[in-house]
Amino acid sequence: MNFNLSTPEIISLALWAVALVALVVWGQSCRKRHRDFVGNRKVFYLISAIVLAVALGGLLVKGLKFGLDFTGGTIVEVGAPQKVSATTGELATWLNQRFPDIQDVQIQMGQTLEVAPDGKSYQKILIRAKGQGERVELESEECTAVTQALQEHLNVGELVPLSITSIGPTVTGELKRGAILALVVALVLQLLYITLRFGNQMRYGVAADLALVHDVIVMAGLYALAGLQIDSPWVAALLTVAGYSVMDSVVIFDRIREQIKSHKGTFSQVVNESLNQTMTRSINTTLTTVVVCVALYFFGGVTLKSFAFALLVGIISGAYSSIFLAGPILVEIDAWARRRDATRAKERRAAAEERARERGVSSTTPQDEHDYPTPGELPQTSGEASTGAPRARRRTKGTRRRA
Repeated sequence: MNFNLSTPEIISLALWAVALVALVVWGQSCRKRHRDFVGNRKVFYLISAIVLAVALGGLLVKGLKFGLDFTGGTIVEVGAPQKVSATTGELATWLNQRFPDIQDVQIQMGQTLEVAPDGKSYQKILIRAKGQGERVELESEECTAVTQALQEHLNVGELVPLSITSIGPTVTGELKRGAILALVVALVLQLLYITLRFGNQMRYGVAADLALVHDVIVMAGLYALAGLQIDSPWVAALLTVAGYSVMDSVVIFDRIREQIKSHKGTFSQVVNESLNQTMTRSINTTLTTVVVCVALYFFGGVTLKSFAFALLVGIISGAYSSIFLAGPILVEIDAWARRRDATRAKERRAAAEERARERGVSSTTPQDEHDYPTPGELPQTSGEASTGAPRARRRTKGTRRRA
């Protein structure tokens, strides 16, 4: 692990610590203070719209950079006996100029010396590259030539080959299809599961899936803005976030279902009350995972940094969408469904009245059993005066009927 952090990394870690503590304090305050999350849902929609615009802008401007898992190529891992002073960008540019037949050269270096299997300490250097045209894998001679040239250029001693990994085009095609299929299957199965779990009400599944699509776009867009490569660990992080986000949404939906049975109020009030009751639990659960991801990002080494970054972005986005988007979207869907049902009932009532007029029957004919009664058709209450004939007076027991 890398415990030798640079000054910017130390500042970033301190800011993360302050932000996490502030979120814990804010989450605890939700136990005492009732907040109108549903009433302020337009603010959360605006925040999500801004983040989505930034993410989509990153996808359109910079685009996704697919790693060797999806494009094919070779990864050469070597160990330097001394710490390298050159930057990764300078080394990648130099190798591209030195070997014109090799494309997409990228360099990753560890921050500290690590002990290798042979017992010696090395600074790990990862060289990712691919050949021209259909030949994406590098030959063993090319890997040796790249290693020797880099050794002469760095002048830090003999570079020790640690591993060589090659990925062909057949494997990359299978990985692309598998990644897309896994994401689609996850969305469909979660939609079906949530729909069946909540009494065959698809509105819950639709709300959860819309929040999940929001998380996928944010993850991909911010990953593109950061200039990181899409690889197999990123797909694993994406599916992990999908399950984590839906889990949080299910907890909130369960509380909504419980509140519907006991709470007297509108559906939006029930959802808002449920969000307030689960807020502290959602924040605490999310922060326990975020702490682990932050530690993995700063101390996990260069090979895990991209994976930890994807998890951080996805889990934070998933927690936000589950709390501030899934519930309000459920309220919007419920309001739309009620307006639709009211419109259909009005249309049925109008159609029934039209049929009655065509048959020459009075409009006071009883309605279809599915129609809603109008105020004039409601039965009179006990407090209203009766307009019919007076009731016969009941005879009291023990009295005689007058002749």
